[in-house]
Amino acid sequence: MITYDDFMAVQEIIAESEAYKEALRRHGIEDTDKVAGTPLTVGYFDGEDGLEQESRLLKVVSYLDVGDGNYWAHPIENLVAVVDLENNNILKIEDESVVPMPMTPRSMREALSRHG
Repeated sequence: MITYDDFMAVQEIIAESEAYKEALRRHGIEDTDKVAGTPLTVGYFDGEDGLEQESRLLKVVSYLDVGDGNYWAHPIENLVAVVDLENNNILKIEDESVVPMPMTPRSMREALSRHG
């Protein structure tokens, strides 16, 4: 289970990580205050991924807040941080090819009205 405190801890950890800031710069993002990290539970693959099942780990995908109130519409593709909540740090960053982010402001209300 991911708690509110986990959400807040993850946001602080990615905001303070120089390695994550560098990865964000590769994706064209300079202002880390506009990045919203979303923690997800980590799957385990019999150690093939190098992660220990006993650790409190979360995978974090991020989105860019462009001021439209709908950061979900602006995913930072191919960038995932594996965060260790016990040690309050990033274990690894999965940073693949840069995919252009959709930057057109799109409110949640607008998105819902098109699909509702």
